[in-house]
Amino acid sequence: MKQLILKYFLLTFLSVSVLTASVAQSDGKSRSRLNLGKKPTAGVASFKSPSSLDRSINVKPNAAINAYYRSVLLKPVATTTPTANKSRTSAETVAFNANDARPNIEEAIKAEDILFSNDKVRVLNAYPNPANEYAEIDYQITGNVSSAKIALYNVLGANVADYDLDKNDRNLRISTREIPTGVYYYQLLLEGKKVATKKLLIRH
Repeated sequence: MKQLILKYFLLTFLSVSVLTASVAQSDGKSRSRLNLGKKPTAGVASFKSPSSLDRSINVKPNAAINAYYRSVLLKPVATTTPTANKSRTSAETVAFNANDARPNIEEAIKAEDILFSNDKVRVLNAYPNPANEYAEIDYQITGNVSSAKIALYNVLGANVADYDLDKNDRNLRISTREIPTGVYYYQLLLEGKKVATKKLLIRH
């Protein structure tokens, strides 16, 4: 048994030494001390690194690249700018700038505050919301309307109060001091028809 183990180790040692010797011969030909004075063979190309002080090269590769990008980038700018100015007159540019003015944004914000609006009546939302002691509703009646009123309901649909909108007045003040805290709905009725409903929160 010991002889078999010794033979196994001897064979593995010999095989490893043969492999390392063959690799050293194939890769280390140029590293051998015997090859120090020899010139490289014709098949192997020698590479000479360029010196940083070599002034013999006069070619400027950046000049061609810069000329190309200058021609590509500057030509569209020069051609598109005059056409944009020619296609629109001064009156059109003034109208275009007037359309982009901020009053349109302010009108959009005011439109969100409107409860109902037509050619006869304009009613804004109640404020403050949530209300503590009172809530106010701004309105304006410009047409012929026989009756206009605000009705206040609780979440169960029960009528809490009714308020008539006077044509000669522009503000309705609802006293919420005695109304219990909760969620309510105020509804605009024009000539007995329900036209708009919004939520009102009362918090004491």
